[in-house]
Amino acid sequence: MKNENRKNVGKPYRIEVADDKLWIYVREEKKPNKWALGALLLMPMIIMGILIGFFVYLAPLGEGVPFGFIISCVIGVMVAGYLLKLFLWNKYGQEVFLIQRDSFVTYHDYKFFRDNFRSFNASVSGLSVMRGRNLLKAPEEYISRYKDEKRLFRIVFRVKGENIIPGTGFPFDAIMKIRETIMNWKED
Repeated sequence: MKNENRKNVGKPYRIEVADDKLWIYVREEKKPNKWALGALLLMPMIIMGILIGFFVYLAPLGEGVPFGFIISCVIGVMVAGYLLKLFLWNKYGQEVFLIQRDSFVTYHDYKFFRDNFRSFNASVSGLSVMRGRNLLKAPEEYISRYKDEKRLFRIVFRVKGENIIPGTGFPFDAIMKIRETIMNWKED
């Protein structure tokens, strides 16, 4: 990437600016509990170990694989996969927003795969702030009122008439820094 400029807008939020692209990476501020993460990783291993163990036990019997075991394997693999996905999200997961001059892309990055990929053939046409369920259309008017508030707000990207809202909240001043960075990038 040429002329890459990285800005940290608070610890869990990162912005990368290039000439023709702007990335916003959003992570949860809270650190996951190590015991819970260990359990989320251990449970899929146990499930898969049990399935493999039963398969090894049934294979030498020579009677074939029972239909109930196949159903159990399918359900077990799905549950193990879901628990593994939860582990990856809690360990590495982040929301990614890629803004280009003529497009907007958002997805969830689990480090080893991506999910909830959405792409638009239009760039961001507007930015707003959500406080609870209320949409604040012109955030500049609210700077003095909310800048010291500890409550988390959510940034709203307006793309092709649709509101794209991250699942993670931001402090108000971080939203204003992100908004300023996007506006400065769009002007260049």
